[in-house]
Amino acid sequence: MRSTAPGRLRLGDRGGPFTDLTKSFVKALGSPNYVDHDDSCAKNVNMACQSVFGYGRGELSYDFANTRHIVFYGRNVFESLQVKEVNTILDGIERGAKVTYIDIRATVTASKADKFLMIRPGTDYAFNLALINVILKDTLYDREFVEKW
Repeated sequence: MRSTAPGRLRLGDRGGPFTDLTKSFVKALGSPNYVDHDDSCAKNVNMACQSVFGYGRGELSYDFANTRHIVFYGRNVFESLQVKEVNTILDGIERGAKVTYIDIRATVTASKADKFLMIRPGTDYAFNLALINVILKDTLYDREFVEKW
């Protein structure tokens, strides 16, 4: 078997109990390029939390049960494995919380939302820029918080 030059092979998976075996397999093929779900999801959220709040995602919890409006953007929570989180969301809905869901797919979460905004695939960036434009133009943010932090 020919050795693979670094960068020519990349293996990504969900992680789990066989991560060490998978990493060893990729390394044996001559590549350092192993990534798991955390590399594209959790690490980004953790870095965002640290930069905005000053602490990591693990120290943050959402109070869905006591909120008035929940907005999910591409987060198909009702088809996830987060049973406790789903139950607190359902508690919030029972107490009157409204749900807005934004995604390119019609999902179970979309079917439970009060408002579903289905955007076209590949337009996420333009949609984000439009949101940012309206938020800044109409000053729909906590100006005092922004100036302080």
